[in-house]
Amino acid sequence: MTRRILKMIGWFILVAGLIGGYKAWQIRGMMKMFAAMKPPPTAVAVQSLTTQSWRPEILAVGTLRARHGVSISTEVGGLLSQVAVHSGRQVRRGQLLFALETLSERATLTQLQAAVRLAEITQQRDLAQLPSHAVAQAQVDADTADLAIKRAQVQEEQALIAKKELRAPFSGRIGIVTANPGQYVNPGDVLASLQSQDEMLVDFPVPQEQAAQLHVGGSLRLHSDSQPQHDFSAKISAIDATIDKVTRSIQVEATVNGGSVLVPGSFARLQVDAGQARQLMTLPQTAITYNPYGDVVFLLQGSDGRQGSHGTVEQVFVKLGQTRGDQVEVRDGLQAGQWVVTAGGQLLKNGSPVVVDNRHAPTMSAHPNTPNDE
Repeated sequence: MTRRILKMIGWFILVAGLIGGYKAWQIRGMMKMFAAMKPPPTAVAVQSLTTQSWRPEILAVGTLRARHGVSISTEVGGLLSQVAVHSGRQVRRGQLLFALETLSERATLTQLQAAVRLAEITQQRDLAQLPSHAVAQAQVDADTADLAIKRAQVQEEQALIAKKELRAPFSGRIGIVTANPGQYVNPGDVLASLQSQDEMLVDFPVPQEQAAQLHVGGSLRLHSDSQPQHDFSAKISAIDATIDKVTRSIQVEATVNGGSVLVPGSFARLQVDAGQARQLMTLPQTAITYNPYGDVVFLLQGSDGRQGSHGTVEQVFVKLGQTRGDQVEVRDGLQAGQWVVTAGGQLLKNGSPVVVDNRHAPTMSAHPNTPNDE
């Protein structure tokens, strides 16, 4: 009985050893197979490092306004008797826009003018009698003062009538007119807006640390969504005398060239020239891998950068400078002419095999045209 048990144990150990050996042989074969397998080369876009003309810029946002723009409102209240202008029309300086009812004022004016004529007759009669001492000098003086008072009253009433006739202070385009004849308006009620678009201005803030780079006459470029197909040039016409103590920015005014097609109140994006152009080495920002321990780029090795060529990559630390649009300045770590990976380098490491594929190379525009957020 004991011999049978020992025999069974022996057979069990033998079978287990054979199975274990077979599995070990399989695992060893799989390991050799995996060791022989190499990952395919990573497709990357590359670019030769070159120098670019770089002009320092200040990016800002501003608001367009006409040099002459007002809200037409009344100084006195009254019943609106005439609307002499239509929405969106061009008007000339001095053209009648709105008129308030003036029947009572004109009646008062007629009464005052009659009183002036009577005062003039009285003064002339007393002046004629003064040499014969029929009237005293004091009477003549009183007549003169009374005439002056009545003439002033006429002028006052004429001024009141003029206030009820609203005329264009300058030539321009009238906005939306919402007032109607027969409507009562209070002092200060806005009846329409008037904008002269002959010369357009843009107002924008600049942080105080960049204010020293600005000067009157400095150039800038402007883009407005009201005219998305065009970019406009402008020149700084004024810089505010104080810095806002809340935002710590200074307000700047610029005159827009050819801006008569722009709409006052529009939002504008600005690129303000802030220095002389220099030649700097630049790369697309997509070429940079930003890490806590330093900024890294990958250099192409063993390839001339032609489409479809194979090579490897080398990791290099770089020192960066300013950014402008898609571009970033490279101050140290690279030399002109080196091939740098600009796309596809997220999973690369030293020695990784790559294949050049520039069909989807990133852009490197100083002023990329990005779509607006909807």
